[in-house]
Amino acid sequence: MNFIKKMSIIIFPIIVMILLSACSSNNLQEDIYNAIYDNWKVYNEIDENSYINNLAERTSFEIQSIEKLDDFYMVTLNVTAPDISNGVEEYQNSITDIPSDDEMNNKLKSIVEIADLKTTEQTVTVFVTDDGTYDVEFSSGFADAMCGYSYQYYVTQMQKLYEGE
Repeated sequence: MNFIKKMSIIIFPIIVMILLSACSSNNLQEDIYNAIYDNWKVYNEIDENSYINNLAERTSFEIQSIEKLDDFYMVTLNVTAPDISNGVEEYQNSITDIPSDDEMNNKLKSIVEIADLKTTEQTVTVFVTDDGTYDVEFSSGFADAMCGYSYQYYVTQMQKLYEGE
C-alpha cells in the first residue's frame, strides 16, 4: 500500500502536467487557426452575389502542425478548395467580346460550383506581436490555394498585361 501511495504522488503531478500541456497546445492551435482565418477574411466587403463568396464557401484549411521557431511559428496546413484554374483559363480564352460584370460573375460562379476540390499542403508564418496578438504572413502557395489555385495564373496574366504581351 505504501508503494501505491508513493507512486500516485509521483504519477499524479505528471498526469496534471500532461493535461495542462495538451490544453495549452489546443489553445495555441485554436488561437493560430482563428488568427489565420480572421486575417484571411477578405470577403467582408464583397458583394454577397459575387463568385468570391461561392469560392469562400467551398474553401477550407486545417492545421497539420505548428513549429515554434525563434520569434514566430511556421504553420503547416492542408488547404482544400475548388480548383478553378483550368476553368478560368478556358473561359478567358473563349471570350470574344467584353462580357458584362454580371455575365463574368455568373460564369465564374458556375466554374466554382463545378470545379473539383483539391487539397494541398501549404505554410504560413505567424508572428506574435508585442501586445500578444498574431500577425499572419501568407505564402503565395497559401494564397494560390485559397483562391481556387488561380492566384498564380492571375499574377502571370497581370504581368503579361503590364509588359504589353
